[in-house]
Amino acid sequence: MTLYAPLLALDTRLELQHGTETIYIPLTKFTEIPPEYLLTKIRVPLEEWEVTVFRRLGPSHHINERSASFVFLTNTQNSQISSIRIAFAGEVWFRSLELENKLLGSHLPIPEKSINEMVEEAGRQFDEVAEKAKKEPLPILRDQFLNLVKFSLEQLTY
Repeated sequence: MTLYAPLLALDTRLELQHGTETIYIPLTKFTEIPPEYLLTKIRVPLEEWEVTVFRRLGPSHHINERSASFVFLTNTQNSQISSIRIAFAGEVWFRSLELENKLLGSHLPIPEKSINEMVEEAGRQFDEVAEKAKKEPLPILRDQFLNLVKFSLEQLTY
């Protein structure tokens, strides 16, 4: 659970082989290894990020329903967000290109009102993902996710 959010945020692809056939599956679309295929490589793109936030949530020495990880990555150019990634992995795995696209091009510093609107949008999308996955994560995990989104966006105001 600790590595899943960073791998999700970094657009990791999985290389699977069967005989001489090789297929690549983005981690965002991965559900299972097809029959008779082997996972041969995990391809992580190497990129540098100006702002990085990583937090592991839950107990220190074991994994339970309170365990999760959060990643926030962003680059800026000319006082605007040029790329951004937000990922959360726990009982619910979350990465929303829609949310990230809404933030692209935002001028820095981001006003507090806009941060609060994005946090509300993140909460709505998180709930949709949980509902589709037919999972009901602990309310504290949802709250922690939203607090981390807010904290991360606030890092762009300094």
